Amino acid sequence: MAISASVLEFFRSRPNPIDVNDATRLVDVLDSLAFLDFFLFLEQSFTDVVSLDDVAGCATVGDLSGLLERSVGTTAAR
Repeated sequence: MAISASVLEFFRSRPNPIDVNDATRLVDVLDSLAFLDFFLFLEQSFTDVVSLDDVAGCATVGDLSGLLERSVGTTAAR
């Protein structure tokens, strides 16, 4: 599964799913519980490639997906 699809699926699988797309603002989907769950998701899949500071610089779901895509690509090239 592509990274962006994984990120979108995470938000769509929440107990109160919303119609999420790349333009959805993270502030609209990351309540405190989702925030904790999301970092568990990141830890399981991307722990070596992104930091909390990196994620904090993202404003939208698309920004976050792009960050993960770039980070994984950079790590794979090493």
